[in-house]
Amino acid sequence: VKSSKQSLWPCFASLVELPPPVRDYQKNIILMSLWTSKKKPDANVFLEKTIAELKHLINRGTSIFINGYQYQITLQTQYFVSDLPAKALFSKTINFNGYSASTECCSKGEWSALYSVVVYPFTRNNLTPRTHAEYLDAAKEAQKKSLHGKTVSIRGIKGLSTLLEFRSLNILLKLRLIICTSYVWDIFHHLIKRWCRRVDKSALHAIDVSLDQLLLPHNLSIPFLESIEHSEQWKAKNSRLFVLNVGVPVVTLHFPRLLASHYILYSLSVIMLHAPRSNDEINLAEDIMNYYCKTSTMVHDPSVELFSLHTHIHLAQQVRRHGGLDHTSAFGFESCIRFIQKKAHDSKDLGSQISYWIDLQSTA
Repeated sequence: VKSSKQSLWPCFASLVELPPPVRDYQKNIILMSLWTSKKKPDANVFLEKTIAELKHLINRGTSIFINGYQYQITLQTQYFVSDLPAKALFSKTINFNGYSASTECCSKGEWSALYSVVVYPFTRNNLTPRTHAEYLDAAKEAQKKSLHGKTVSIRGIKGLSTLLEFRSLNILLKLRLIICTSYVWDIFHHLIKRWCRRVDKSALHAIDVSLDQLLLPHNLSIPFLESIEHSEQWKAKNSRLFVLNVGVPVVTLHFPRLLASHYILYSLSVIMLHAPRSNDEINLAEDIMNYYCKTSTMVHDPSVELFSLHTHIHLAQQVRRHGGLDHTSAFGFESCIRFIQKKAHDSKDLGSQISYWIDLQSTA
């Protein structure tokens, strides 16, 4: 919040029984808790009461009355969605550019002195799944060894998070793919930067012209106001449109065959995982994505094998657990952040202001 220099950290929830896009409507998103401060929240302090209330509802259930009829409600949690920095903060793991950043498998990053970055080489992946028990043991050991203000990480885990109280809760990274989510979005930006270094200015200009002249359905208003050279300034809807719809023909027309064909593999896999029609389609998308990751160093240099690329290997498994990537999008939550920001009309007591107006609206 610029007027007060405070950060706003909301915890939202949605009802997975509601199909997209209904579940992402602002009126159907629940504000569970709110943190306003100039400092990052302590994850356990922030979520302690919320998780205690959720566990109470899970164990005892609740009921509501509609038109004189009582309906019993059973509550379960399915997954936790966040971007990569927030995932590290709330699950108490190392940052996504660390050596054991994956919460899905036992792969470990390696320091590349040539590129000054931690990489996850495809050929040395250890895809043994991490279990809840192993994760919990590492968290306890890390917490025991973290003394006198010094944080120690054990296999990438820094301590016990309140999220671990939900054995069935999957720490699901925010898939920025559809809205262009964190790691898909990250790797997409990296790709564009690499393209811009290898492609002639005339080709980039031709792409800008093509994007500017797109003929879209009347209910879509997605202008590309920034050049592809400044794609980091694109809105989420621009990135989603490029990856899912217009990127393949544009790239095929203007890029060298090797770059274009490699990107087609990526886009094809993402499109199938976005809204898969069968298990066979998920399996095919997984094979294509694995081949894309495996051959990335043949098309680019080894610095492309960042953690954000490694996470693509696990996308298919997350789709099997929770449905298409469109079902695990955080686009609705991001829009809701802008909505609750508007509830603060002064620079003091932001949390109280926002909570008051949200409560007033929900009971109206």
